Amino acid sequence: MTDDQQSQTNGGGALSDEQQSSIAALAAENTYVKQSKWKTFRELPAADKWPFFVQHFLVGTIAVVVAIAFIVSLAVTWLTRPPQTELSVAGIGMGEYSAQLDELKSGFVKAEKIDDDRLVDIDGSFTLAVQGGSGTGSSNGSTNSYTDDSSKLMTMVSAGDVNMIIADKATFAELVHRGLIGKVSDVEKGDAALGKLADAGALVDKKGEPIAGASSSDDAAEAGKAYGLALSKSATWSGAGVAGVKGLPDDAVIGFSNVVDATHASRARDFVTYLRFE
Repeated sequence: MTDDQQSQTNGGGALSDEQQSSIAALAAENTYVKQSKWKTFRELPAADKWPFFVQHFLVGTIAVVVAIAFIVSLAVTWLTRPPQTELSVAGIGMGEYSAQLDELKSGFVKAEKIDDDRLVDIDGSFTLAVQGGSGTGSSNGSTNSYTDDSSKLMTMVSAGDVNMIIADKATFAELVHRGLIGKVSDVEKGDAALGKLADAGALVDKKGEPIAGASSSDDAAEAGKAYGLALSKSATWSGAGVAGVKGLPDDAVIGFSNVVDATHASRARDFVTYLRFE
């Protein structure tokens, strides 16, 4: 029997040294299997760290970073958001009087000793397409549906974000017709308050016209029909005295809109007092 035949007879399955080493390596205990992934990561050679990190830590790390960023964003938004206004006045077609309205606001904030002027907002940039009125802010009272803020104003009033509205007579009448202006007596409670405004001749009807017979504080019934106040009777609006603002239109009317709570009602009454109807 030859040597080859003898080898085949003995099984011919003898393993080489290389094969035996490979089997031993596979059978050896994995030193990393019983320890944490973090410890394994720290003990790995530098070349193996990044692949291991991608496989075991990358997704979790991204999730943590996103969560932290979201929480920080919420915190910043909460800490930096402006305070809720206590009085918001919308001026219709009064964009050209922005400087005077800013002066009016500043004077009111100072007079009432309001710490944060963001609690009061007077914005004259609203426009309304009303035939015969200056609600568009144009000198000829022409209408322009592309610059009409009707939907915006309706939304803000409904949300309580507009508490008082200033407009010319024609626009004021349209605002009353749309249900955006309420009665003066809804906010100025009591005969005394209405009587003082009546004595000043400030009360006007749905069309912005003076109420007949409302010049006497005794005529409470007529005064109760008032929907607005003629700003021509306001000393502050007309530029009289130290607090007076010069250059505002004398045909404007102011009315109460959605005065949502006691705080807004109080601020609105304070503003009427500041206007000095006399």
